[in-house]
Amino acid sequence: MKKILLITGLIILVSFTHRHSKSPNFIGKWNNTWDKESCYEFTEDGKYNILYHAWIGEDLVPVTHHFLYTAENYKAGWLLKISNAENNQFIHDIYIHFENDTMILTSFKAKKENPTEIDEIQVLVKPDKKTVSKKRSVNTSKSVFYIPENYFGLFHVLYDNSMDKEIAKNNRIYRIPDSGILSTAFEARPTDFALKRELFYRGKRNNRLSTVTISNLIEFNNAGAVSPPYCIDSVYVLTLGFNQIEGKRRAKVTDGVFVKNIESFKIDTLKNLINKKVYPAEY
Repeated sequence: MKKILLITGLIILVSFTHRHSKSPNFIGKWNNTWDKESCYEFTEDGKYNILYHAWIGEDLVPVTHHFLYTAENYKAGWLLKISNAENNQFIHDIYIHFENDTMILTSFKAKKENPTEIDEIQVLVKPDKKTVSKKRSVNTSKSVFYIPENYFGLFHVLYDNSMDKEIAKNNRIYRIPDSGILSTAFEARPTDFALKRELFYRGKRNNRLSTVTISNLIEFNNAGAVSPPYCIDSVYVLTLGFNQIEGKRRAKVTDGVFVKNIESFKIDTLKNLINKKVYPAEY
């Protein structure tokens, strides 16, 4: 009996050691699908490097930032604590998880307590992959937004800020009121934003609206023209991401109440989105 227990214990120990000695699946170099010139690298010895290109004067030059990280299991992936490579001072947390071979990297605001306030979301793939994997489950939940007829301008979703939430056919439903500010009991789900699982419908006929990003607007503005399939006079939803408003603007939207995560959008014609500031002076 003792021999059996000893063998069983050794098997468990070997299994545990093997499972935890394997390198995390985020180790290596990754390209940003939204900025093909940038590269993210995680090394096995706890180094985190970001390479991107920036304008210095009239020249576009490569810039590299070096950081350190420690990792621990968190939810369905990894929580990394990022610190300065020179003095090891804590900077912020990032959460990494995967959908097939695609990495979703969520950066949080610099807080020492549990990560809650979303800062940025990046979609990363290996250098030999040019696009995000198209493999999707037919049951994948999406976020569906219903916008009032003839609504133009900014609108916001305040997450984890209400007792109310609506689900239909496994999808989250967000019905934007005439005020343009919706509070919901849902927690923020940045993966929907990152992987374009947000669907937008407008008016009584539920006309489907396409989306554009800030990168699209910059591209159109630099080119001086809009390329197909976009149309300059059509209405689009500009996806702005999370926690992009601060100070008085944030207080106006939240009515002075603390809200961890706010996702913002703007609806207008493509012409106006290109020519106008995202946040007007009177806002």
